[in-house]
Amino acid sequence: GIYWAYSDDNGQTWNRGNDTIFFKTGEITSLDGVADKQWMAVDRSPKSNFYNNLYVVYSKLGGVGANSEIIVKTKEAGKLTFNDQSASVGSDFIRVHFSDIKVDLNGEVHVTFWGRKRFQGRSGIYHTFSKDGGQSFSTPTKVSDMYLYKYDEGRDADTITGIKNDRLYPSPHLAVDNTNGPNQGNIYVTWTAQGVDQKSNEGTDIYFSKSEDGGLTWSDAKDITIDNKPQLHQFYSNIDVNPDGKVVLSWYDRQEDPQNELTHYYSAFSNDGGETFRGHNAVSKQPTDFSTIGSKNNGFGIGEYNEVVTTSTHVIPFWSDGRNNNGDLDIMTAFVPYEEFPASKTRYTSINGDFSITKLYPNPASSQLNLDYKAQKAQSLNIRILNTQGKLVKRIQNRSVTKGESKLELDLNQLKPGAYFLSIDGANGIYAEPFEVK
Repeated sequence: GIYWAYSDDNGQTWNRGNDTIFFKTGEITSLDGVADKQWMAVDRSPKSNFYNNLYVVYSKLGGVGANSEIIVKTKEAGKLTFNDQSASVGSDFIRVHFSDIKVDLNGEVHVTFWGRKRFQGRSGIYHTFSKDGGQSFSTPTKVSDMYLYKYDEGRDADTITGIKNDRLYPSPHLAVDNTNGPNQGNIYVTWTAQGVDQKSNEGTDIYFSKSEDGGLTWSDAKDITIDNKPQLHQFYSNIDVNPDGKVVLSWYDRQEDPQNELTHYYSAFSNDGGETFRGHNAVSKQPTDFSTIGSKNNGFGIGEYNEVVTTSTHVIPFWSDGRNNNGDLDIMTAFVPYEEFPASKTRYTSINGDFSITKLYPNPASSQLNLDYKAQKAQSLNIRILNTQGKLVKRIQNRSVTKGESKLELDLNQLKPGAYFLSIDGANGIYAEPFEVK
């Protein structure tokens, strides 16, 4: 099923919703009728007639010979439950999947999805919108054709190390410019593919298109990656628009490894409404060897639920990370200042970690660096110092810490002046903090 929860105290505590968005009874023996790829959006525009409405979109899959659907459900502002009635998108498609949802300043609800229409061989990325609070949606407009070998040549046509063949998806995502800037109202879409109307590359790339008229027409799709290595893979992008109108993309990228296995998480941003992108830098700093992904989850591999959110000053991506290369996966996030692309002052943390640095000082340091920390349990810490390219500079002897708050003193002798990262691997997570040596 699909459930929902809400918080009244900025995420400190959570309350279960009074109803279920979707529930399938009985034993699941096939994908027929199963819900997948759920996303949520809120109408935050005070001038909208549907201000504070909550919307959820998901794919309702069909079995063999049955159509799939994109379903949108609405919880009206002030109500405690979602409406019983839902809107269905894509009735003239033989298959639809991988939806995303956003709301613009006028309260229009925008949905993108992957689909294949009846009697049409090429699949594509589509967009539809609602002007009545999610009760009905426009006839879907094609954003772009797309080529991805799983859907056009069969699931065994090619492989990406670390991703099962039957789980390589286009995964389109969209963002809307809700600022007061020159690109207000623009809609942006990104997805994973190997080409537009035919296979252009052996590797997958990140594609991008935009609409300046509310989704009625779309720009030609373009590959925003700059590696010039068509055999290497970039995949699973996400997108956001910050409060100043910057369009921000993030994705998995293998351009630094000719063997097509070591994978960083990248980000780039645009100051001109998606016409050009700058940055194109690894925010992960340490790669994951994707040949080890799946060794502890029965070959499932990496998932596609990555995300990026933004503020006026920072890009904040979230991704699955296996940099220990032992099959364990962490959910990582980074706080990257725009002015620091490449990210020399980025702070990293593992979402599921149980160790945190409360203070790092002095910074800049000279011969000694002190860190105050809080540990949720006793554990052994693997402490390393990395340069801004993520390469090991100094390995500090493992330290055992007890539960609670305490302090560690680290020797910085023999380090040259410059910027570094203090990287700490704990029992269940990774933490990295930038510092400088003067």
